Amino acid sequence: MDAEYKNEYMLRQLNWEEEKNVYYKNMQKDFPALEIKPFSMIEDLHLRGLNTAYGLWKENETELSAYAVFEKAYQGNAWLLDYLAVDKEKRGLGLGSVLLKRLKTVLKDTAGVDAVFLEIERIDKAADEKQRLIRERRKNFYLKNGLAETDVFTIADGGLDYEILCFPVQKQMAGQAAEEKMRQIYETYFQEGSYKIWLKQQE
Repeated sequence: MDAEYKNEYMLRQLNWEEEKNVYYKNMQKDFPALEIKPFSMIEDLHLRGLNTAYGLWKENETELSAYAVFEKAYQGNAWLLDYLAVDKEKRGLGLGSVLLKRLKTVLKDTAGVDAVFLEIERIDKAADEKQRLIRERRKNFYLKNGLAETDVFTIADGGLDYEILCFPVQKQMAGQAAEEKMRQIYETYFQEGSYKIWLKQQE
């Protein structure tokens, strides 16, 4: 995608009605059912001021081209990039990279955001070679776009194995600092005992 074409896309924060539409219209087809939080949980986070979302549109179009949904820790200065997807009809155009670049610019000016974390499915836990390659491509995409490994791993969402990456809005976090931030994030919306967090050297 050339620079001129990229400039045809604009990013803005979604209002709550738009985010509800994304949940029911987009997320259900973009993510496996096990990875989608109940709407009641997302609504509760919204009412507590701990949820926000952004959308990417092409000029003169009404349908979203891509979106990102964030959850915030109830304390501290870390966010979780909970969902990020590009419309199926527009994949392969580089819009995922455009979205991440625009998000980093916007979040740099957002008070109280030091770092954003992201869960990706562990490559070494893939069920078969096809899944391993999909997960490897996904990780490489994020690393190419400025995210970095943290050496933090988790089990959440009913038993899914995740590796945690960091999107350094203000600063990069890894190791114990990243582990503590992820603990604050999970404590915000998971019951104690329903998740696990550990560092790579503890495996």
